[in-house]
Amino acid sequence: YDFLAGKLGISIAEVHAACQIERRAREPMTTA
Repeated sequence: YDFLAGKLGISIAEVHAACQIERRAREPMTTA
């Protein structure tokens, strides 16, 4: 995980944020 983030040149925070956004996109837009 850390190695992948380092290779892509992005921070762990950005990866985590992207995961949160992707997960939110899969859920029905109820809290939007």
